[in-house]
Amino acid sequence: MDKHVFTDKQKKLIAWAAIAIFLLLSAVGWFIGRPLVRFASRPEEFRLWVDGHGLLGMAAYVGMVFLQVVVAVIPGEPLEISGGYAFGALRGSVLCLLGGVLGSVAVFALVLMTRLFAPDRLVRRFGRELVEIFFPREKLEKLKFLQSSPKRDALFWLIFTVPGTPKDLLCYFAGLTDLSWGKWLLLCTV
Repeated sequence: MDKHVFTDKQKKLIAWAAIAIFLLLSAVGWFIGRPLVRFASRPEEFRLWVDGHGLLGMAAYVGMVFLQVVVAVIPGEPLEISGGYAFGALRGSVLCLLGGVLGSVAVFALVLMTRLFAPDRLVRRFGRELVEIFFPREKLEKLKFLQSSPKRDALFWLIFTVPGTPKDLLCYFAGLTDLSWGKWLLLCTV
């Protein structure tokens, strides 16, 4: 397969598209995520709301965590803490884990689907070239081990176990690697 080289005009267009997507996600984070996090940050109010909605409250909480993972700019810690306060440690942890795993799987699947169908050829053909628009080739060569290696898997696991790390963004990156569904589910669940 011939290596494609983007023209300067195409690179600018891609850069502007990336900026537009970032701004769109930031807007979702601002107009939906911010009020969501503000609501979850008021424990008594959140707990009363959850208690008043029964199973629907639990499903809504799982949905909030799911949304937070999919829209990675929404901070997750307030939701995680409020879940423990509203549902108790065990049920809050289980519901938070359920929302997080569902969100991680959705993101991984979305990225994987773009690789499995016709865009797979596009990712293989243009993927590196697209990434090189934003990051120099030398930096990418230093990170080559992230494509396929036990070091990559250990790093993914470490990122998922350390609080405050960019786990949600990792879901997007992991879908571009050769990581299997089973291994990904194990890494993001444990």
